Amino acid sequence: MALQARIDQIQTAFTPLPSTLDAFAAAIQQIISPQRRLGHIDGLKLALGDHENLFFSETLPAIVTRACTWPQLFPDGLKLMPSLPRAATATTATLSFEQAACVLAAQFLCALPPPQDLMSTNIELPIENTFLTLFEAREGPEIAKLQMFLASFTHFQSEPLSGNLVIVRQVTPAAMTTAEAWSSSQLPLQPIEVDDSGMIEDHPNTIQVDFANAMIGGGVLCGGNVQEEIRFSTEPLLTCTLAFVEVAQDHEAIHLIGSRPYAGYTGYGGNLRFSPLSDDANLPQQLEDSTHTSYLCAIDAVPHPRSSQYGIEGRLRECCKALAGFTTPDHLPHAEMWQQWSVTTGNWGCGVFGGYRPLKSLLQWMAASASNRKMIYCTFDQGSSPFGQELAQLASVAVAKRVTVGTLWQLVDDVISRTLATKDTSELKALLAVLVTKINAL
Repeated sequence: MALQARIDQIQTAFTPLPSTLDAFAAAIQQIISPQRRLGHIDGLKLALGDHENLFFSETLPAIVTRACTWPQLFPDGLKLMPSLPRAATATTATLSFEQAACVLAAQFLCALPPPQDLMSTNIELPIENTFLTLFEAREGPEIAKLQMFLASFTHFQSEPLSGNLVIVRQVTPAAMTTAEAWSSSQLPLQPIEVDDSGMIEDHPNTIQVDFANAMIGGGVLCGGNVQEEIRFSTEPLLTCTLAFVEVAQDHEAIHLIGSRPYAGYTGYGGNLRFSPLSDDANLPQQLEDSTHTSYLCAIDAVPHPRSSQYGIEGRLRECCKALAGFTTPDHLPHAEMWQQWSVTTGNWGCGVFGGYRPLKSLLQWMAASASNRKMIYCTFDQGSSPFGQELAQLASVAVAKRVTVGTLWQLVDDVISRTLATKDTSELKALLAVLVTKINAL
């Protein structure tokens, strides 16, 4: 559908503006027909609670107005960010907060105009790019996410939208794409700070890892309720990227710079619930060019790797993916500042993805060190963590001994090779402690 036809469709469907949930459902059905049918909007009803009047009198009119500013904000259309070949240089797109909020408003109304070059390009974008699933949801976490988005639209009305969202596609540096490069690297391992009780977002002025889906945003609009989806719901301008950022390939990461939260949350997974953004929330500062000092790197781990995670190809893939996420291109504004920041991460690719936490922590440590960054590791263990203690001890010993990335790669490789050869998993199960012993013996 052409852009002007889409804008005309929005204006027709929402004139007059709906004042009831049934009228809103009818307007949405006009937008999505004949491709889809809206079953019900119980999710929106539950999310609004006692605030229906405010939604119809103030929030919805502002959303419709914002969506209809698309031609003015995107006179040349919304440009795709396609996947990059392995040898490519980084690509960058910058959206003002006004532009990002316009895209989000169009997604809310299920009326997103397609990117200008979508029809002529064989690209892969997220399947769900509307709020339909959230409107129809009855589960607590989905209601919570919808409440986060609604709270954000309210913020957009009450304060100026000032800032820029910078999106970068970065490939793994060419010099570090082989196992030989990692095993021979003379770069020193950098220190690790272990945080057993905090969250990744509790560490400002660091590069914060988004445990991402290859499709940016994961299930933020369709059923997801873990780290990436929570981040994209509390910082909803990130969700605009679903409209134009293609699936990430194994050799690339997506950097998201300059976002900020507009809502809070409690719980996780099935216990996720909405909470308003607190008055003392630690918001990122704004630089002189209005960019907020927040830096998120979206890196997707291999899901359900099982035994393949221990092989050379499995380890190489994860190291290269993490390094793409931890490498800030020189051409970015404020690159010198970003390049000095530590990286804050945690149990990437573990949990439901099934990765082995000790190994995944080591692969991220090697990648952080290869990008000359210290690493802050959040164990999410809510208290004293034997794993955290072992990781901190290993880092302390290795840094004191000036162990290199290459040496750690070789030591890990020796343990895994011996495990595969003997079928004795005792060393692998005690991997961090075993490495402390081996490094002390160097």
